[in-house]
Amino acid sequence: MEGEEIASFSRQLDVKMLYQYAEAVMKSTKEILKTLQYPDLKRGFTEADKERLSKSGCVSDRENAADKKQAVQAGTKGSISDSLLWIFL
Repeated sequence: MEGEEIASFSRQLDVKMLYQYAEAVMKSTKEILKTLQYPDLKRGFTEADKERLSKSGCVSDRENAADKKQAVQAGTKGSISDSLLWIFL
């Protein structure tokens, strides 16, 4: 999206609902984080994890998302803790 597309999309947003969604995601993420132990945070992605994430659509194919996608595919900085920051946001 660029320029007028972004402006048009923004005008259609229900900002209150968007904030409610963001809050629900934050609560869900915090609950997941509470269940993790230290070794979980250092565990890297398996090939199956990388494939599942790629197929799920949570990693964009857009050019400006290339660094995030490459991190998942390569497994560099591919620990759960490194990735939770952008997967859940």
